[in-house]
Amino acid sequence: IRHGQPNDIAVTGGFDVPFNESWLYYGSPQRAQMTFHFMVAKGGNDWRFTPIIKNSAILEDRLTWDGIYYQLLKADDLERMGYEQKMADMSRENVINGLSTDQHTWQDEIQPLETPCAISTFRGTDGQTLVDITCGIPANQLLEYGAEEGDTSIIDKGFSLHYKDYEVFHKEQTKAEVLLYKDKTYIDLYRFEVEPDTYRVAFHAKPENTPLLGGMKFLQNVRDYSDTTLTLSDIQLASIIRPAEEEGPYVKNGLLVVPSPSLCCFQERPAYVYFEIYNLNLDPLGLAHYTIEYTLKLVKEKGGGIGSVFGLFGGKKKQATSIKTEREANTEFSPEYISLDVSNLKKGTYELMVKVYDNNKQVMATQSRQIALL
Repeated sequence: IRHGQPNDIAVTGGFDVPFNESWLYYGSPQRAQMTFHFMVAKGGNDWRFTPIIKNSAILEDRLTWDGIYYQLLKADDLERMGYEQKMADMSRENVINGLSTDQHTWQDEIQPLETPCAISTFRGTDGQTLVDITCGIPANQLLEYGAEEGDTSIIDKGFSLHYKDYEVFHKEQTKAEVLLYKDKTYIDLYRFEVEPDTYRVAFHAKPENTPLLGGMKFLQNVRDYSDTTLTLSDIQLASIIRPAEEEGPYVKNGLLVVPSPSLCCFQERPAYVYFEIYNLNLDPLGLAHYTIEYTLKLVKEKGGGIGSVFGLFGGKKKQATSIKTEREANTEFSPEYISLDVSNLKKGTYELMVKVYDNNKQVMATQSRQIALL
């Protein structure tokens, strides 16, 4: 009901094997992989979530889903307790995530529209948090329904932000005219300053004269930036970052930052990254001295397999794991951005790690985000 048909289903039969069924939903840049296990203890039809699998036959049928099943299958008595706790923690996280988010499915006459969404938070004013919610609508899908490049599509859009108790913070419904060009994505940016808390986010997009309908609904925890220690904002992946020539919806701190809602970048183009540093320590001359280290780690290569660490920059022969830059600022706050050359990296899912070391106070802060390289 919440997420549609699973991408994979496993059922194991056999003597002394309890009635069982497991569902696997593949992960994406917008949603973590989710696995749910169900069992009936003593016949009947009383299906329940189960956090741990102990039966060896059931474990064998799920070996390709995650390494935890192989670890449990091969564990000795001393190791098993630790792996069972690990699986229970994973199951609990999946159930909480699955029951607090939605990814709708529709009748046959309605076709799903891809609507990637990315959220980044920054320090706001008076103890509030600035929230950027970026949603995307790819033109390629709209071009499949009779439209041609250069045509205009009318899109009915709705967005709402509620407090956890469903009290409305913001709600809007509008129509937008979108020019259609191949491989282009129409981007919506919703920007608010809110109190740190958990919020309910929902949006939809319905292009007129097509069967397409897209949208998402989920809970979002908004970070608190009131701490006075060295802190980094979320890392925001962008398709464009450059000095702003005039004010506009994508401008902040003098920069034009167009976020990437899909959290994807491409080998043939630089990957732009924006983040902010708070609470730098100033020396007696009123200067902050700090070091920024960027590391890009391949988490999963496209097509499967666990990756390794690859270099960020340079020619084909270079495979440096990170790059460091020495920086100065005359305030405790510094907006930072960088263009990453990813042309020599393998396609896949990466973890981008940013470390900032305050040389004056000798403290460090880190932040990371998963991105996809296509």
